[in-house]
Parts: sequence; C-alpha cells; structure tokens
Amino acid sequence: MGEFAFDEDSRVEPGANGEYAAELTSRWNGTRGAVNGGYLLATCTRALALSMPFPDPIVISGFFLRPGMAGAATIRTSLVRGGRTTAFGEAVLTQQGTEIIRATAAFAHIGGSVIEMNSPPETDRITCAATSAVGSASSLRSGTESAAVRFSTRT
Repeated sequence: MGEFAFDEDSRVEPGANGEYAAELTSRWNGTRGAVNGGYLLATCTRALALSMPFPDPIVISGFFLRPGMAGAATIRTSLVRGGRTTAFGEAVLTQQGTEIIRATAAFAHIGGSVIEMNSPPETDRITCAATSAVGSASSLRSGTESAAVRFSTRT
C-alpha cells in the first residue's frame, strides 16, 4: 500500500484509448452503502491528470448521476480543448456499463509556468478607496512601507 490509504484507494490503471480501470473500495462509503462522492470525484481527477497535457487541476466540477458502489469501475477520459497554458478535459466513471459520475476539469502548470511569466508587474504605489453612506476610507501603500489608512465620516 502507498503512503496514504486514499492514494492507494483512488489509484487508476491506464488502459487503451484514454480509459482507466479503478477498484473502488468500501472504505469511503457514505449513506446506504454508496461510495462517497468526493472519493468518486478524486478518482476521476486522478485519471484526468494522467491524460491531460498539464499536471495541475485548477478547477473541477462533478455531476453525480447515480450512487457509486464499491467494486470495479471504468473511467473514460477525453481532452475537450487544449491550449498553450490550460487544457480542459472530461471524465466519465461507469460501473457495469452505467454512468455514475461525469467530471469536467481545467488543468494548467502551476509554478514556473507561462502564467507566472505573463503576470502583471508589481506596482510601487497602491491606492484603494471605498465610500458608503456613513463615511469613506482610503489606504495608500508605497514600496515596502506599511499601509496608511484614513477614514472620515460624514456629518
């Protein structure tokens, strides 16, 4: 077994044409013997991570179509769209030919990626202001100085 039980239990084995095999365990059962939805989504994410051109999931959404049960499962993955910095994929987990969950996700490379190199430069001066019915506040920051905050009330 791996370092953590969850790592071992959410493991997927690659097959042909973007398909992965998984063995869902009863260790993560929720109500009435159904497998926990977060566990199902994590298993789909593991399969997607192996099939996407970027390693890091930045957003994932799951559509839980019916309860999953402990036992064999197949996850079919597909690349929906790939770009220079982000890829979008879909995973469909089935058991005995029946769809259990459909997951969509965006993957990127976090850390040292094109996204960081294209981020806007730091500014030397930041000013924020807010006004409400009872008064206004503003703050000013310059370089490494701590922020100065001014507040005034209307009378």
